[in-house]
Amino acid sequence: MEDPGFGKPSQVSPNKDILIWTIEGYNQSLAECFLTLHADRYIYEIGFWKSSNQTALILASRKGATQVVQLLLEQGADVNAQGRKHGNALQAACCYGCTIELVQLLLDSGADVNAQGGECGNALQAASTFGYEEVVQLLLDSGADVNAQGGYCSNALQAASSNGHEEVVQLLRAHGARWPS
Repeated sequence: MEDPGFGKPSQVSPNKDILIWTIEGYNQSLAECFLTLHADRYIYEIGFWKSSNQTALILASRKGATQVVQLLLEQGADVNAQGRKHGNALQAACCYGCTIELVQLLLDSGADVNAQGGECGNALQAASTFGYEEVVQLLLDSGADVNAQGGYCSNALQAASSNGHEEVVQLLRAHGARWPS
């Protein structure tokens, strides 16, 4: 069979569309079924999908689809692949699909806790923006740079403060966070 051109942003296959649509539509069991049946052929680039520039792993992380994330990782998805809006899978998980289990899975799979990119700058800033105190603690315990600069709020302290997350502000301050200069 001819290579369907996965990984090339200009070419989208019907099978790649099916996977993305199942993840996007929160149909986790259908996505799992598809991956189980077709992972060897279609996982590798589940790369950038159309103009959104996000991998299936970033999308599944953003949706909080922990079992789909696990399957993608087991099949070799790059845990540190960069996207545009959400930076990477860890940052996406810390923005929307945030569960401690999902974040731990990504960290255990080698996600770079200090990777920069996306609108929030890094995973710590993303979790701080949304007030996910337990996740902020996990990221700090995993070596997140509490004063890393970047993103639309400059750093995690400013992100937590500007969104009214006082407990996260206190946690960050206790770990040495400073206001951006």
